[in-house]
Amino acid sequence: NGLSWLAKYPWNCAEQTFNKMLAHAMAVKIMQTDTAIQRMVNTRIESGKSIPVQTIPSELSEETMPWLQLNNQHALQQQRLAKLLDTVETKHMVEKYFDELRGLQTADGGLSWFSGGKSDPYISNYIVAGLGKIKNEKIPIVTSKELNGNYDKFIKRLMAYCDKWFLENLKASSRSQNIHYLYGRTSWLQQFPLRVEEKAKIDSLLNDYWQQQRSVNFGRQSLLVT
Repeated sequence: NGLSWLAKYPWNCAEQTFNKMLAHAMAVKIMQTDTAIQRMVNTRIESGKSIPVQTIPSELSEETMPWLQLNNQHALQQQRLAKLLDTVETKHMVEKYFDELRGLQTADGGLSWFSGGKSDPYISNYIVAGLGKIKNEKIPIVTSKELNGNYDKFIKRLMAYCDKWFLENLKASSRSQNIHYLYGRTSWLQQFPLRVEEKAKIDSLLNDYWQQQRSVNFGRQSLLVT
C-alpha cells in the first residue's frame, strides 16, 4: 500500500525520481512473483469493478463525516495501486524515470539534485545504494537491449565518480558521508572490484569507525554493521 504513495510523490529531484522508479519497478516484480496479487488484479480487470469514491452533499465537508473521508482515502489508494500494478504502463514509467535520472548525470559521472546543477556526492551515493538494492533483490528495471546498454554506462560512470570522490575527500569528508559511500559500494564489489590500495584505505577507515562506533547514532551504527 505504500508503493502508490511513493510512486505519486509530487516532487522531482533526483532522490524522488529514483524512488518513483523504484516503486514502479517493485510493482512489476510483485506482479511477476505474487500469485495472490495476480489473481486479485485479474479478477478486477475481468469484472470491470473498482471501488467507488463516495460523494457527499456540497454543503457538508468530509470533516463532518470522517467515516466517508476514510472510505474515500482507501478507495483512492486502491485505485492508484491497481493502476500501478498494470505492468505494461508501469514498465514504461520505469524507463521514463530512468531516462530522467540519466539526464541528471553530469560530465564527471556524478548526479545533480536538479537538472543543470553540479554533481553532489550525497545523492550520487544514495542512488548507488538504491541501485544496489535493485540488483540484490533482482527487481526488474531494464527491459530493452538499448536501455540495458545505457544502464551499464550510467552505473559505470556513476561508480567512477563516487570512488574518485571518496579517495580525494577521505580526510575532509564527514564520517556520515563515508559510511553511506561504503554501504552503497558493498553491493558492487564483484562488478566493480576495488584496487589493493583502495581496500587498504577502506579497511583502515572501517577499523577506526569500529573503535568509535558508540559515539555515533543508531542509524550510523546499523549502516556500519551492514
